[in-house]
Amino acid sequence: GMCVAEATQRRFQELNNEVNVSAIRDIPESLEPYTVVVCVGLPLAQSLRLNDQCRNDDRGVAFIRCCSRGLYGNAFSDFGNDFCVHDTNGEQAYVSIITHIQDQGESLEIFCVTEDSQYLPFSEGDTVKFSEVKGMTELNDQECKVTSSSRFSVRVKKPAGVALSAYVTGGMAAEVKLPTTLNFKSLRETLKEPGEFLECDFSKFGSSSLLHVYARALDEFLTQRGMLPQPGNKEHADAVLDLVNTLSQEVAEAERPSVDDGLIRRLASSASVVINPMAAIIGGLVGQEVVKASTGKFSPITQWFHMEFSECLPEEELSIHDVQPTGSRYDAMVAVFGRDFQEKLARLKYFMVGCGALGCEFLKNFALMGVASAKEGCITVTDDDIIERSNLTRQFLFRNRDVGQYKSEVAARAVASMNPA
Repeated sequence: GMCVAEATQRRFQELNNEVNVSAIRDIPESLEPYTVVVCVGLPLAQSLRLNDQCRNDDRGVAFIRCCSRGLYGNAFSDFGNDFCVHDTNGEQAYVSIITHIQDQGESLEIFCVTEDSQYLPFSEGDTVKFSEVKGMTELNDQECKVTSSSRFSVRVKKPAGVALSAYVTGGMAAEVKLPTTLNFKSLRETLKEPGEFLECDFSKFGSSSLLHVYARALDEFLTQRGMLPQPGNKEHADAVLDLVNTLSQEVAEAERPSVDDGLIRRLASSASVVINPMAAIIGGLVGQEVVKASTGKFSPITQWFHMEFSECLPEEELSIHDVQPTGSRYDAMVAVFGRDFQEKLARLKYFMVGCGALGCEFLKNFALMGVASAKEGCITVTDDDIIERSNLTRQFLFRNRDVGQYKSEVAARAVASMNPA
């Protein structure tokens, strides 16, 4: 019965006392203190209003919207106009050793080797800077654009207005990381014209266009009925399918997706619930987008990302009895996978070796999914390592007070407090 924000505030604060975490009950009229706004599962009308506020703010407030609905989820990023990405990949700049330079008239062919003798890391469009070149010393400190590349050489434009001496020996070619400017469209604009999608699963290549229409259909269903499709309700699933068919007609014929009736019905049947595995995936994804928006480092999503995992569903259609809620904490899992599946999870017996960053994430997910929650189920974890302060940034289970204790013992207690069953 508590406000979700207030109930979770203390837990978030425990993760890092140096981060100020506060909770408010209502969306403020002004975005003055904030540089990034994240809308989690917010209805479309409110999301549109907040996105407009972000875009109208002279400070350039970044906007992110995400939702998790059954086995479908999405994320949308709008970092405004003229957003500068200082480093597109976060990797160390490539450096190669020059073995020879051939003057090709208007261009130079640079022969290089790398430390591991692999293919040269430079590609067309990259910028390289030269140093330690002997003979052709005029090339040192020059930045040149790569016009083509092969396994052992790159061709660059010759520096304008520079007379070059004959090459003798030596030299280094280093990648120059140049800032990139991106212009984002608003949420309102991209609903009908989303642009190019970031694909989640290349075995389902092209499915994002259908999922985008499906996302719009769910928003429209929620607007019309004040709720999302209920588990096992065929009338609701059919209504979502009708909306998908209608909205797909708004897509240009050349880009119009082919509607998979079965997929839409199966996804819609569990669209009203949020399950832990999907929340973990989308939470991690959106967390990275917040870092990108705040730092200008790494390439952001431009602009929609859709995912669905219908292959996880049972092959046989679940009956309405199989997915009906009973007031259990596992009702969301039951709505997606059915009661029999949840009971199987509860009876599992797991032995896990190691509870570092990944192990803690697994244990957290097991607890929230109800794994081994029945009397005959059990999870045993072992790890002879001791918690160090550096471990506190990589998982959710350890706290400052746990430094110096065994990881396995602390993790077991933390998980038991999440789910005493």
